[in-house]
Amino acid sequence: MHISLRTALAAALLPLAFGAAAQPRKPVKNSPKTATRPSASAKESVPVRGLRPERVAAFADQRVTGVAVSKTGRLFVNFPYWEDGHRESVLEVVPGQAPRPYPDARWNEAVPAGTLPDAKTAATRFLCVQSVVVDDLDRLWVLDPASPKFAGVLPGGAKLVQFDLATNQPARTIVFSGRVAPPQSYLNDVRFDTKNNAAYLTDSGLGALVVLDLTTGRARRVLENQPGTRLDPTFSLVVNGHELRDEKGEKPSFNADGLELSADGRTLYFQSLMGRRIYRIGTEFLRDSTLSAPALAAKVEEWAEVGASDGYGRDRAGNLYTSGIEDNTIRQLSASGLPTVVAQGPEISWPDSFATGPDGSLYFTTSQIQTQAKFNKGQDTRTQPYGLWRLKLK
Repeated sequence: MHISLRTALAAALLPLAFGAAAQPRKPVKNSPKTATRPSASAKESVPVRGLRPERVAAFADQRVTGVAVSKTGRLFVNFPYWEDGHRESVLEVVPGQAPRPYPDARWNEAVPAGTLPDAKTAATRFLCVQSVVVDDLDRLWVLDPASPKFAGVLPGGAKLVQFDLATNQPARTIVFSGRVAPPQSYLNDVRFDTKNNAAYLTDSGLGALVVLDLTTGRARRVLENQPGTRLDPTFSLVVNGHELRDEKGEKPSFNADGLELSADGRTLYFQSLMGRRIYRIGTEFLRDSTLSAPALAAKVEEWAEVGASDGYGRDRAGNLYTSGIEDNTIRQLSASGLPTVVAQGPEISWPDSFATGPDGSLYFTTSQIQTQAKFNKGQDTRTQPYGLWRLKLK
């Protein structure tokens, strides 16, 4: 059987841990040109492993986005308040039992429609949770952009809440000011650098990264409206042959979305959902508040081009995974950005977020965003439940 040079190269590079030392690349320009790596649209050149995912849980009427797994295997998922009929925001998935609200029903209690919560309520209720993440210290964090139905951030509601998994009680709540989470922002995903006590977030509403000092609780917006944080205006999102446009014929306006840290925590990878290119930057530069905006932007590098992705994940070996929302795939990237399709199938319908379990399995959610009525002439085209899946990598 003939093996292409690119396939052989990808196979040779896959064992390298993601985040290992790589050759420096040229910083991006204000108007990006051809990507440094081949596009995944050249499907004949992308190796395929063909693993089959196992469904862990199904949700008939709640659109799931985030997933988190503790070191003991506890599973958590979240449901953003995007549509009518929203109920719980965060659930713990317990094998053999019905999922239960986490940490309790009170945190998941809905704020009455048409009312604005006061500051205390906004800080102690989930309003529109987008992500759940367990860091490497086994702490559960819940990211709440607090913008139900994308109608604007509720005052005092944008927050990051840390839960103690031993007590199932909130240990810390970091409320973001209007300067960090402006009214039209939508804080989307977060990664934790416990060695430097920092966190990095994406804002998919306005297009930026947020750098959070976990020691002080202070946060800064950086790289606003830059390549990798802003959408590519020339890009059209086509999912399974269907171009996504709303009732007015306009393209979705998703900006910075997926992000992931390298295994050593020294590099942050990020991408706009409406675009194909992955960018990266040294985290030492993100934490340096003395750098001017132009100086920080000059540190960003264009790393690879693999296709539109909603979320990123990393396995225990340090390999990076991206969700292939255009063609129902999950891709693993080598240390130099070459993709391998590890799984593909109709059940992998808009893979959204990833988490790695204690046994090394890769968990992911399918949010099926492309089936929303607003992208299908007013008709919901979903034909299967929203799902939580597990992919055994070995």
